[in-house]
Amino acid sequence: MQQLNNFKEYLHERGLPFSCKNNDCIEFSLKVTDLSGKRVKFNLQAIQVRNKLKIRETDNRLPSFCPNRHINSDNSFCLGTDEDLMNITVKDFYQKITSFLKAQLQVEKFKCWPFDYSEWAHGDGAIYQKKVEENLMKIDLKSIGISLNKLNLVEKKNKSFPDQKYLQLFHGSNLLVTYVDGIPHNKRNSCICTKYGKRKHITLKNCKRQCAKILYNIASNELKRIDAEAKFWERCKALNSKCCQTMSECGLK
Repeated sequence: MQQLNNFKEYLHERGLPFSCKNNDCIEFSLKVTDLSGKRVKFNLQAIQVRNKLKIRETDNRLPSFCPNRHINSDNSFCLGTDEDLMNITVKDFYQKITSFLKAQLQVEKFKCWPFDYSEWAHGDGAIYQKKVEENLMKIDLKSIGISLNKLNLVEKKNKSFPDQKYLQLFHGSNLLVTYVDGIPHNKRNSCICTKYGKRKHITLKNCKRQCAKILYNIASNELKRIDAEAKFWERCKALNSKCCQTMSECGLK
């Protein structure tokens, strides 16, 4: 959990001056280097809001709100998920701020978020993105011939399961696994990790790597991420949020 007092101590240790507006807010400046090597100054505020430390820019160089630039509706920077920000050091938090500002300078030039800076999905989409990434760490897709962008989880009607979710996981046009309420239907089928030419196959039930479960978690949470992002943009439009016109692509255009 980031606290304002800890952040003030860290700025003092780095020799960075700051001024206190009140007990919950300080103002400070950071200089970051753009792609040409020029040092660019940002004037910022750090504000303690309950158990969160929020950072925002004060000179209106950045838009007051831009989801694709990861600037929240209260003008604060979206620096990561709440869970991640609670579990990092104040040094890492400071580095997130500097990385965020460097990314903003690239956005000013190219009108898109730079590929070499990680970003989270909007709204609750970040929750499901994190779950996808956690499950990707548990399996080597390349070793079993799977490409993430070819996975597709499809719900089908099945008379044998009228009150349950009957789902089929495809890789391109190839059916990999059938699930009933998220559980593999026929556990005697070969797992996707069974190599062709093996005399004895590995069943879904006996697969120690739990490939079918992990692939389901990846595909289902990716669908939830897409749905959550769509709902995020719908909410923004319902609030009559306006596009700041600083990005090539925006859900508000």
